Amino acid sequence: VHIADPMNNADDLAKMAAIAKREGVEEVVIGLTYSVSPVHTDAYYGERAAAIGRCPDVDRLYLKDPGGLLTVDRLRELAPLFLASGLPVELHSHGTIGLAGLTYLEGAKLGFGTLHTAVAPVANGTSNPAAETILRNLEAIGQSHRLDVEALARVSEHFRALAREKRLPLGAP
Repeated sequence: VHIADPMNNADDLAKMAAIAKREGVEEVVIGLTYSVSPVHTDAYYGERAAAIGRCPDVDRLYLKDPGGLLTVDRLRELAPLFLASGLPVELHSHGTIGLAGLTYLEGAKLGFGTLHTAVAPVANGTSNPAAETILRNLEAIGQSHRLDVEALARVSEHFRALAREKRLPLGAP
């Protein structure tokens, strides 16, 4: 289960992780929500990532960028802080202003082992980047992945057919 709190309160996140584990959740992933403000400094994220890393009920940590505001340069500054948590790290961004695809490629290079994506018919815009595009770009820069591309194609076609049936625009938010 993924747990995020826009206030990034490490104590609250740790409590929620403990509740989830107590209720039988096998894997708890905590998200620290990214924002651009005078408060959201390296020290702010470093302190919270370290606190989450010390939580015995957390299995992975992710950087959650719901506004799609994370730049490649800012990710380079934040990545060491998240990696220092000692937990496997993930990256979650939205394509709202077009930065997520580039940020994901840099994230993979920096050590983010999981990139949150969507299948192409429902991707981009306010959604996550398209898995198919991210995979091709990762391969182009020499990165590997373990996704079953045939299964991905079947899922993508399912949603493409559903969008056609519902007369929803493909390739548009």
